[in-house]
This record gives sequence, C-alpha cells and structure tokens, in this order.
Amino acid sequence: MSMVNGSGNGNVTLPLSPDDVARQLRPLETASMLPPAAFVDQQVFEWEQKHLFHDGWICLGHISQVAGQGKFIRREIGPDSVVVVGGEDGEPHAFLNVCRHRGARVIEEADGQVKRRLQCPYHAWSYALDGSLVAAPHMDEVKDFDKSCFGLIPVRLATIGGLVLVDLSGEAPEPDVHVGELINHLDRYRTAELVSGGRIDYEVAANWKGIAENYNECLHCPGVHPELNALSNYMSGEEMQGEGSWCGGSMFITAEDAATMGKEGGHASNRPRIEGLSEEDDKTIL
Repeated sequence: MSMVNGSGNGNVTLPLSPDDVARQLRPLETASMLPPAAFVDQQVFEWEQKHLFHDGWICLGHISQVAGQGKFIRREIGPDSVVVVGGEDGEPHAFLNVCRHRGARVIEEADGQVKRRLQCPYHAWSYALDGSLVAAPHMDEVKDFDKSCFGLIPVRLATIGGLVLVDLSGEAPEPDVHVGELINHLDRYRTAELVSGGRIDYEVAANWKGIAENYNECLHCPGVHPELNALSNYMSGEEMQGEGSWCGGSMFITAEDAATMGKEGGHASNRPRIEGLSEEDDKTIL
C-alpha cells in the first residue's frame, strides 16, 4: 500500500505504489509488468471498481443497438446493472436496472425491445422509456404516494462516434476529454453510421487486466491462433498514441488475397466498402 497526497483531499491510500505503476510506463526495453498483487489482491480490485469503473466513462455498446423506440441493452459495470433504452424522443436513455419498489432487476435479458414500457417482473411496476413510473399496482391507496418521486435512477450518458458511454458517478470529466484523440482514429471509419452486426460474449475466469493485456498483444498468436496469424502477421501491430483515457493499437491484414479477418478465410464479403478510406485503411484492423 502507498500513501500519496491527494489534490485537496489530504492523503489518499493507493493499492499499489507509484513505482509499481511507473515501471510499466518506461520505454519497452526497460519496462516491467505489474506485480502479482495487481491481479489477485482484493483491495486492488475494489479500488479499480471504484476509481476506474464507477467514477469514469465506460463504453456499453453502439448506438445502433438502441436506435429505435424501446430497443435496449443491459450491461453490468462491477456490482451495478445498467439499462440503456431508445426513448420516444429518439434519444438513448440510461438507468440503473433497479426497480424502485423492492430493488428487483427490471430487465434480465442482455438486449431486446419493448413497446412502450419497462416492467419489473416482481410486482409489475412499469416505467416509461424516459424512466418515469407510470404504473404501481396496489399503491393507489397508499397515502401521499407520488409516482413522480419513484422513477428509475438515471445514469449520465453520452454518445461519441457511435459509442454509447455511461458515467455512474455523474462527476467524470466531459466525455470528449475521456475519448480524446481516439475519435480521430474512428471518424474516418464513420463509426457513428455503422450498425452492430452481432455480439459474442465470453466468460473468462481471470482478472480483467489479464484479458485486456492479452487482447493488446499478439506475440501469442503464432502458437495459439495460427489461422489468424496467417491473415495478420503478429509483428504487424502498431501502437496508437494520443490524448485521452484509452490505450490500444492496430493490426494489419498482411495476406495478399485477404480482405477481412473473418472465418471465411479472409476473403471479401459482398458488403460495399466505406467511402473515403485509403488502401492502407482497408487493411487496418482497429
């Protein structure tokens, strides 16, 4: 554990020392991994849940998944469940997935569409697509019960480049500060105009950082993913840099006769290409 001086808040206890983190930020030839405690210590995990996931912007999906009245997605952020639904006003709205009656989950499905209301399966309290309570069975006789005081709890939401972002704390910096220069990489692919073609969920018994690190390198690809490596050589990756709270990079399709990285062997589909992309962009995998 390490004590550091917080901005205006006195000493703040951090789960790892600044040196532990600084060693990761050195140039590649002198950098080192985080210590094992970063992946298994419960205090570290709880700190991350609070400061990284609850107090910042998290991407829950693409705008096309909620583009339409009543279309919704449900996602989990740590211990919290969040629903994003397309409203009657044509805009997406986000709420905690908690009924204001007995705290049951209002939505169980990961995605779907309702006609006009979100209805809790426990006691059938129903909410309009703007989160307001419109029906509460057997509550008419309760003195001074005011439905307007029992709407779903809203969650701060923003859309940038077609990405749906939420901030559980309601106090994170503006979303464009969080996304920063990442939007410059996305804009030319017209991500706001794309449509989600599918979703695959993987449940992995590992710390989230292990999954993130695995996805951000392909040194394991020749041995673990030889089919992928045949389409995109594991040494073709490049790191993207720029302002904002993000990290990542790109890979390139290196097989001459391949146009995609799909199971069909990389051959092009019949879909039209995005207008305005360069030949290099066509071969870039973000």
